[in-house]
Amino acid sequence: KLGEFYKSVSLSRIAQYANYYTEEKVLSILLECHHSGILHFQYDGESGFVYFSGNPSAMSGQSQFVRPNFISNLTNQIVYAHDDLVKKTRLNALKNMIEMYRKGSPDEYYRYQRIRENVIKYMDNLSAENDQMDKKMVAMMEEERVRIELAQMHRMDEERHQREEKRQQQDLKEKRILNTLEQVGDISGNSEMAKKMLKDIDVADFEKDPAKYINVHNELRDKEITTHVKKMKKIEKKFDVIAHVLKISEVDKIRCFVSNSLPNRKKNFQNRDQDRISSIIRLKKNEDEIKSRLVAATDDINDFMESCEQKAIHSHQQLIEQYEEMLVKERALVLAKKRCEYIEKRK
Repeated sequence: KLGEFYKSVSLSRIAQYANYYTEEKVLSILLECHHSGILHFQYDGESGFVYFSGNPSAMSGQSQFVRPNFISNLTNQIVYAHDDLVKKTRLNALKNMIEMYRKGSPDEYYRYQRIRENVIKYMDNLSAENDQMDKKMVAMMEEERVRIELAQMHRMDEERHQREEKRQQQDLKEKRILNTLEQVGDISGNSEMAKKMLKDIDVADFEKDPAKYINVHNELRDKEITTHVKKMKKIEKKFDVIAHVLKISEVDKIRCFVSNSLPNRKKNFQNRDQDRISSIIRLKKNEDEIKSRLVAATDDINDFMESCEQKAIHSHQQLIEQYEEMLVKERALVLAKKRCEYIEKRK
């Protein structure tokens, strides 16, 4: 039934639509179906195309599809063809096994039995591989779903942060405008210049165009700064004149104070020198006393070391004498013991 969907098709396209089958496996299934009479086709090894119903097509690429559900039908037909082939192989193997067993050929019987076991084992492995591939596909789909959900959550968080930043910027802008309006109100209430310049501005105009009000406030601030600077310069000039007069009047007082304080400063300097000299003499005396005590201590240490050395020599000499006495006694005992043993042996 593959000819219902294709007149000519590449082997790679068939393998693409047949799940869990490679090109070699698909080709082997097609060849087995051809030899069994299930399917008739021609295969071109150079181009890799399969021509069904024995009519090679002159088309350069894949043929046009005949039905809209060709992919699912094509996949099912390949699987069904493989299942029919396996069933037919099992029946033929079973018949041959029974016939060979009746004829009394155990080798053929066991050979077909091994073939049957291999076929069953292959089908079990194939089903296990299919189950494993299904699990992998489910896991991949789950990972893709989780990835998409995480991406959506990340996008939603970014949008929320952007909205929050815009809201904060808007709040800052409103606060800045309110602060400016408060400052303008203070100036308009405390400054005569501000009253003169702001008397022509209406509240309705301010609500329509607040930027105009802010510009007026900036102009007022600049003009008031310039006026205050001029006033401060005039005040500084007055202070300079007063400071010069005070400086001239204080010069005589400073000279008188210096001349009167000179003897006192000399006396204080002499007293400080005398105190410094007396402290140096006192430190020198203390150093001499410490030196004399150290010299006396060295003599005492030498006497003590000599007495300790004499005592050590005396005690060491006594120990040597005691050791020699004990050695003589021990030697006499050993000689007496050996003499007794010798006498006993002679007896």
